[in-house]
Amino acid sequence: MTTTRRVALAGMAAVFLTTGVRVAGEPAATPRQQWAFDGAVNATARIGNTLYVGGAFRNVLPLSGVLGSLYAVSSSTGAVVPSVIPRIDGIVRVVLPDGGGGYYVHGNFALGTGHAVGRVVHIRSDGSVDPQFNSPSQLTGAGGLYRAGPSLVLGGYFTLNGTPRPLVALDPLTGALSPWAPVLPAGSDTVRSLVVSNGRIFVTTAPFYGTTRYVTAFDAVTGARLWETDVAGAAGAQGGLLAVAGSRVIVSLGRLYSLDPSTGAIDPAWPVNPQLPNAAVFSLVSDGTTVYVSGAFTEFAGQPRSRLAAVAAADGALLPWSPQASHPPGRMIVSPSGSLFVSGNDFRTGSGTVNGQTRTGGLFEIDAAGALTGFQVQVTTDQASIVALADGTLFVGGSPAYAGTVARQSLAAFDLTTGALLPFDAAIVGVVGSERPVIWALTGHDQKLHLRGNWIATVGGQTRAGAASLDAVTGALLPAWSTPGLVVDDLGPYHAGWLYLSTRPSGDTYFGPSFPRRLDPVMGTLDLSWLPPPMFGAVVVDRDELLFLGTISAGFGSTTTTVMGSLDGATGQFRELFRTTAFGGGRLLPDGDTLYVHANDPTTVYGPFDSGATVYAFDRKTGVAVMRPPLTGRIASVALADGRFVVGGRNLHSAGVERYGLAELGRTGLFTGWDGGFAAHGPSVAIGGAPGGVGLVRVHGDLLVAAGAFGPSASRVAVFDLSGAAAPAGLRS
Repeated sequence: MTTTRRVALAGMAAVFLTTGVRVAGEPAATPRQQWAFDGAVNATARIGNTLYVGGAFRNVLPLSGVLGSLYAVSSSTGAVVPSVIPRIDGIVRVVLPDGGGGYYVHGNFALGTGHAVGRVVHIRSDGSVDPQFNSPSQLTGAGGLYRAGPSLVLGGYFTLNGTPRPLVALDPLTGALSPWAPVLPAGSDTVRSLVVSNGRIFVTTAPFYGTTRYVTAFDAVTGARLWETDVAGAAGAQGGLLAVAGSRVIVSLGRLYSLDPSTGAIDPAWPVNPQLPNAAVFSLVSDGTTVYVSGAFTEFAGQPRSRLAAVAAADGALLPWSPQASHPPGRMIVSPSGSLFVSGNDFRTGSGTVNGQTRTGGLFEIDAAGALTGFQVQVTTDQASIVALADGTLFVGGSPAYAGTVARQSLAAFDLTTGALLPFDAAIVGVVGSERPVIWALTGHDQKLHLRGNWIATVGGQTRAGAASLDAVTGALLPAWSTPGLVVDDLGPYHAGWLYLSTRPSGDTYFGPSFPRRLDPVMGTLDLSWLPPPMFGAVVVDRDELLFLGTISAGFGSTTTTVMGSLDGATGQFRELFRTTAFGGGRLLPDGDTLYVHANDPTTVYGPFDSGATVYAFDRKTGVAVMRPPLTGRIASVALADGRFVVGGRNLHSAGVERYGLAELGRTGLFTGWDGGFAAHGPSVAIGGAPGGVGLVRVHGDLLVAAGAFGPSASRVAVFDLSGAAAPAGLRS
């Protein structure tokens, strides 16, 4: 019987229905397995003891390799070095040893406990944060951190109480401002580069939005200005600066200049014709006899050089060292053996080569002869930059990262007993002119995996547009789906031999009519006798009933009506239970005689196309609203596990209690004591500009699967057991 009753959806009723006979325990306190991905995770499916994960990633690894924004690797093996440095999330620009086994860390980040810290932090040798060291909170900006005489020196574009202070000294014990106050040349409000050598500090300076004009030297103890050299004719805005063995200061500004460190005088004979393209040099390093240069150039001193070159420190003569790099490295550090450790994001994306050999990891080594060594670390992060080399250990900083990945394009499979990444690989690649392959939906049954994406791609060497079926063991492609005149928008469940789909006419917009359909996934053919009316939404199977939650719209700009009901298993005829315009769309979660709906909340709007969400509950027989939990925050996903109600999102609040990303609701709609452990300092904006936190929660049998972002380019998937013997503490009694 069709019901057109509209119901109020606010407040909480004192009606609680009886839960089903099934019993599930509280989710395990800690995950059973965890994995990390270098892109968004959008969907999961389980077949037997295998979990499939789909999204927009290229690499995957166990979460034990997650390293945060600062980590250390062995310079001999590339293996991650266990470190006493606590987990740091954010941006790390500099790590500076304190000489006693600890470190000064400079950047904009939070520590593993989740509390925000100042821009300079002292980490003691035991890994704890030094509570006596506090850099001024009113000192803001970015730049470099250096040890100079009795002080720590910051150089960059800093301000103190809003006043420009591009060169600042701090007490190394307390972090307090030092009275040391150097005077920069007129018009200098930004320190472009800085180097400390032989008791002197050398800097290049410029207006904030201008080109570099001065190279200036200061006494490292008193801050007194010793000399300044006007290089206003230089073409480059910034490049590099280094001091070589106390005999010269070298700066790259459209060309290489050699300055006398005592007077600042430019040596006109050093080097011979080193003219470079404007701002072509990115980095300079030296071992005392050789100066290594990286940049965007393909010619150096009149000779072919591909992004890397070397000159003699004594006279600037070009040396034969000539690795052929396809992209300019970002940072370089010279090792005691004379090799160069190199980092570069262009190499991390998979397109970088050196001497014709691919280097995809973002961190590798070039020996003193210009040849690649076997050292290579697969690093996944927005920015991977070497920040220090000490005692055979490379410190790498940037945004939250991990190392040691295995390539998987958009789809990966894991053994749920061991956590191992399986060899299953569907070989999904984009074709010319297509977007990067992204999987949006997965569903599986009987050793068959069905997937839907926003791509025109090759899967296993054959072209598929939008949707495909695979052998879940081998990854082999099954026959193409025959959906003439229809585009697959989403995948529903598999039931009684049919795979349920959301479809729309080919060439139609997303605002046009949409139709539920079902398909034989083995033969790839539609059931032409099952014809529901045009409604955009998803089929849910519960107790052999085809439930449906969807929307009806008269077109773009018109009022959208949400409908809920059931579909006849033979004809597809829709029997309406409930309709409303109070919310649009949503996800249906049946549980016994109650139907839960996760849908948008018209009272909470974050932006023009970004409304908040909430949870509604309805009586399955009457369509009457039962309750609405007192839950606020970014409610991104919900799941029911035999009466347990788990919510994923960000900054979730209920009755004054906050859970950052993953929470369980109790009988009254309030939080239980369970917390899934997604960090409170996760990003507010995650991959692709989406809200951070936990974006996906699903129940697969006795497992709870949660996926969320822990960095701007990294996702985490955690699997929790639901095998306890206690009575359910979920949303319903």
